[in-house]
Amino acid sequence: MLPELSEIAVKRKALGLTQKELAELAGVSQSMIAKIENNLIMPSYEKARKIFTALEKVTREREKKAIEIATQRVIYATKNESVANVIRKFEKYAISQMPVLEKGRCIGSVSEKSLVANAELLNRKPLREIKVGEIMNDSLPCVSYETPASAVRELLRYSQAVLLTKNGKICGIVTKADMIKLFRK
Repeated sequence: MLPELSEIAVKRKALGLTQKELAELAGVSQSMIAKIENNLIMPSYEKARKIFTALEKVTREREKKAIEIATQRVIYATKNESVANVIRKFEKYAISQMPVLEKGRCIGSVSEKSLVANAELLNRKPLREIKVGEIMNDSLPCVSYETPASAVRELLRYSQAVLLTKNGKICGIVTKADMIKLFRK
């Protein structure tokens, strides 16, 4: 289903396109865009679809990619690492979660949340004796470094962080804090 025709002017202006530029991208006349925006004509479904497709294409092309907002130095833990060491990393790097990697692959995650959830175990034994593998959570989702930021934003609704890959290797991490930085720009 197509959006309302009134959205054409709103989206066009938000993208900084002139009526002429949008017309060229959509393969329609500039006068048609002007008449639609002024509510003077009702375009055919096909013409409206072309216009909305052009607007969507420009939106996608201009959208930031995940790698542009990511932290490219990924701080990680291993499953045999002590919880004491992970806590030191949390403090040193001012982070609240990290992936658990094995041979370059994400096998889990550890976070402040997983520490709190395992408080009973952590209070019974010295932290240097407890291994990350005993308290780690599910793996973080992995996506291509070229994934649009909007898709990563959706994943962050369900996950603490998202790992980025390039040619099968982890090349970055996007956290909710990274995503919030977009709002300041």
